[in-house]
Amino acid sequence: MVQNVGSDVVFCLPEFDNAGLRQRDKFPLLFDELDFNMEQLGVDSYGVSDTTLEEVFFDLAFQLC
Repeated sequence: MVQNVGSDVVFCLPEFDNAGLRQRDKFPLLFDELDFNMEQLGVDSYGVSDTTLEEVFFDLAFQLC
């Protein structure tokens, strides 16, 4: 979990795991399972977005401080 704001929770899904294996190919199954189990999990809705260049810049600047 990256952020918890109000009723929103933000997760960062890694493209690769610690062993360097690609995880992005598993995302469709993850979202299928989430769609199927939304009511049971208490999830009303979810969205997916890619990291913006601004977010990368701020993260890098924060790490350098």
